[in-house]
Parts: sequence; C-alpha cells; structure tokens
Amino acid sequence: GQAFNYKVEAFDPNGDVLLYNIESQLSNFKIHPLSGEIDFKPDTSEIGAYTITVVVVDINGAVDKKTFKLEIREWITK
Repeated sequence: GQAFNYKVEAFDPNGDVLLYNIESQLSNFKIHPLSGEIDFKPDTSEIGAYTITVVVVDINGAVDKKTFKLEIREWITK
C-alpha cells in the first residue's frame, strides 16, 4: 500500500511537554510519543474505513483529542 505520513502539531499555552498517543483499530498505526509524527503503511488485509483518534496530553494531565477518518482502498497499478 501507499504510505501515510503526517505530523500532528499541538501547542500548550504553558509550554508544557506534550505526549502523543493514538487510539486506532489498526495495530501498526503508530505515532511517535514526543514528535507527533505518524508513519503508516497499510497492507491489503487492512482495506476499509477506520476512525483514528490522536490524543495529546501535557505533563499536568490536560488532554485534547482529535478524531479523523482514514479510508484504505485497494491500489490498482497498470
């Protein structure tokens, strides 16, 4: 499949360190906990629509979440 790369950007008004996490049905869909970088390459067994939630937490426990849809389609080459 085609790679999916994305950098999540979050801002803490107090300048606190932020940690990133993913809530996903895809076991190999990962985010780097400090940089917020997502790198994912699906395989054909993962074709379908998925809900992905990015969770950002600061060191004081403040949490923010954003959810998006990701659709994995069959890649056809000629």
